[in-house]
Amino acid sequence: TTERLKVMSAPFSIGRFLNIGKEILRLGPINTVTKLIKYNNIKYGAFVGEDQFGNKYFENTENVYGQNRWVEYKQWHYDSTQVPPEWHSWLHYIGDTPLGAEFHQKYQEQHVSNRSGTSEAYLPPGFLLRKQLTERKQLDDWDPTRK
Repeated sequence: TTERLKVMSAPFSIGRFLNIGKEILRLGPINTVTKLIKYNNIKYGAFVGEDQFGNKYFENTENVYGQNRWVEYKQWHYDSTQVPPEWHSWLHYIGDTPLGAEFHQKYQEQHVSNRSGTSEAYLPPGFLLRKQLTERKQLDDWDPTRK
């Protein structure tokens, strides 16, 4: 079995090309190229599940441990805060299965991604620019005759 692992982990093995071919057949050529551009890689594996935000999670046990679980984000511009806690624990090998609905308690809020740099960012009370950023005055159209 160690010989098989060496063959599958080689960067240009026949098995890898066959699996990439299967991925092209599954997604189609355009979506495969889009995936290559978005993630700079074409990974293939078994679909594990999908979260409430539309992110899809995959696993390939033939890959090296630590690289055999991954997420394909629904949004083009993504960051790691878009992964909910139950899937985060699965991605980081805290558990073998993603946590289900029993993970959430009544008092917990729904997961939201990082809002920094957006209009929904948290601005604490007393923040110097809070009023300017949240209450922008309406600008009038320029009138060249008005002084």
